[in-house]
Amino acid sequence: MTAMDHLRLKAELLVEGINPTADALQGVGTEYKEQNHGLFGWDFVDHPDLSLPDDFVLADGTVVQFRYNPSSPYIMERRGDRRVIARAGEVLDTAALIPRPRYYDAASTSGALMRQIAQIGGEDCFFVCYQNYCLHFARREECA
Repeated sequence: MTAMDHLRLKAELLVEGINPTADALQGVGTEYKEQNHGLFGWDFVDHPDLSLPDDFVLADGTVVQFRYNPSSPYIMERRGDRRVIARAGEVLDTAALIPRPRYYDAASTSGALMRQIAQIGGEDCFFVCYQNYCLHFARREECA
């Protein structure tokens, strides 16, 4: 794949989302970084009982945000010892999950889970969301 092919695939995955198989999700939340929604989510449907990857890395190093869509034509699945992105049975690229930071299991002195306060986006972005309350919800003016 060329750099343009990877960029195109990333754009398609962000627009169409991804439908993972159960075996592709093995290790998410323990070995691999899971989603921790700060102020909002980006998945196509709610998934309160499903731990999903926050993002993953294509073969060329392109980081892609994981957007869950059970209707997506793009499937993340295991093929042997690797995860792949496939469409209509054709493997398009590999998909490496990102290791889970050790501090995700720690808590603040007030008991808040650190993974809900300080998150790693991609492989190298550090996000801090010390207050995830949105006043607009109280006025029914939240983002659509």
